[in-house]
Amino acid sequence: MGLIVGLIGEPSEEYSRASASGFFAMFCGGLGVGIGAVVYVIVDRVTMRKSSKHLAVPLAEDTDSSGPQG
Repeated sequence: MGLIVGLIGEPSEEYSRASASGFFAMFCGGLGVGIGAVVYVIVDRVTMRKSSKHLAVPLAEDTDSSGPQG
């Protein structure tokens, strides 16, 4: 997105098209990373509410090790 904005706009006397494209690419890239992080946190919170915890307890027949195994 930033590259397109930099290439479409009119060039100025202070900055070349390449430097303007790089600036907009870095700005939009940082903005995208921030938005992605917020979306990740929201999805993580929603899925944590829907999950459940289970406790595994060994059965008495599984703990008997007197006989041959395998």
